[in-house]
Amino acid sequence: MIKDNMKPMNDKIDKLNKNFENETKMLKNKLYEKDILITNLQSQIHESRDRIGKLQAEVKLQAQQIKDKDDNINENEKQRQLNDKIISRLDVIDNKLKKQNATEKKSTKNDTSTDIVYISKQPITSENNIVLHESNSNDCDNYTEDNKIYTASKNYVDYSTLTNDLQYDEMVRPIETKVTDNDTAIFRGVVRKRTKRIVLYNVIADKPYELVSSAVKTYAEQKDVHITFTKLLKKRESRGKSTYIMRVNINEDDFFNKIETDNQFWPKGIYWRDYVPYNSNTNNNKPDSQWD
Repeated sequence: MIKDNMKPMNDKIDKLNKNFENETKMLKNKLYEKDILITNLQSQIHESRDRIGKLQAEVKLQAQQIKDKDDNINENEKQRQLNDKIISRLDVIDNKLKKQNATEKKSTKNDTSTDIVYISKQPITSENNIVLHESNSNDCDNYTEDNKIYTASKNYVDYSTLTNDLQYDEMVRPIETKVTDNDTAIFRGVVRKRTKRIVLYNVIADKPYELVSSAVKTYAEQKDVHITFTKLLKKRESRGKSTYIMRVNINEDDFFNKIETDNQFWPKGIYWRDYVPYNSNTNNNKPDSQWD
């Protein structure tokens, strides 16, 4: 009798157990599917981050190239303006020389002397006898008119001091071309500081390029080497690691004295070679081959 009463209950328990097992399996399947979905999403996020990093590096490189082009344009514009000023100055001097030649031709007809004399009608007194230049005794002559003494002076102006218009009582005289007292100190040239361009390889790219560039300059300064310019040439992915290939301009004396003779100058793992400008006319199909 008891067994008959227990049978329906056992059936219910078995049914509940089966339902519980089925629901457990369904939940496990759902969890497995969710795990797969989460893994896929994580993989997509990682790929998106890599793409964003590459795009940021490309944007920075393009920005640097645009800046270099702007600097070149500004430099060319400054040079053009300077050339225009020089040409304008030469035109002014040429016009004044033409006027001077015409004046000399007219003067030679009325004067047997080869010098052109401009008369400044100023009475010689202690108050108004203004000497505009130092001259030898044969450059000035006095004469008398209406019981007053006047001076006839040749007031010369060097080419280098010419203004837009010649002033009254002035004539053009060439700049002194003879060296006095054997003084050759004026014969000298402009000494420019030259730079050496090299390429650094295998620079770890785990930080933004601007920060790495600043660190490279500081590292060199600590070793008394002056870096004047850096530029990112390429960001390379190799064996799961990102590295920078960068161009570095260094003071030429510092390079030959400190870097070329010291194989241990740069940190371990970084190596360098001379920078060779890329020639787009000879290798258009492989723009990055020279940095591989």
